[in-house]
Amino acid sequence: MKIIILLLSILSFISCNKGDSEKSVKWIKNSKGEVYIAILETFPWEGATPTFLTKKEVEEVNNILPKAVKKMNIDIKKMFHDTPTEWPNLIVNLEDYKRQYFPYINKKTKQKEVFVSCFCRVPDDRWKNEGFNVLGGGNCYFHGTINLSTGEFNDFMTNAPM
Repeated sequence: MKIIILLLSILSFISCNKGDSEKSVKWIKNSKGEVYIAILETFPWEGATPTFLTKKEVEEVNNILPKAVKKMNIDIKKMFHDTPTEWPNLIVNLEDYKRQYFPYINKKTKQKEVFVSCFCRVPDDRWKNEGFNVLGGGNCYFHGTINLSTGEFNDFMTNAPM
């Protein structure tokens, strides 16, 4: 009987930890059934080794990203404190955006990071499989980096105005 309980405990432990290391799906849908996150395992920048995200890491990114956007919005308000009438044109509501997550290992620090690119308009569905980069476009496009090893976020900013 003790052996059966021990085996069940081990199996339970293994199945609980499996979700922590199980690779995430490529596309994540919102409550409307629309793909709103694409996880792309290509990262073309020097100093980065492409990798994948686990389901748990996607949850971490999704928990950190609203904090990054909140800070970005506060920073925008500070930069444009003399023109509060412009705030609605600059502030970001994260729920209005599709996202691309580009996970990589930073070769210098050996830490896992995710470059996050968000946008409110896309011409077609290629964004689900290819990097989507736009010059200008204002607050319809923003990006930044989340360090999964430290939980910190950096360089979140909107694009330049149109």
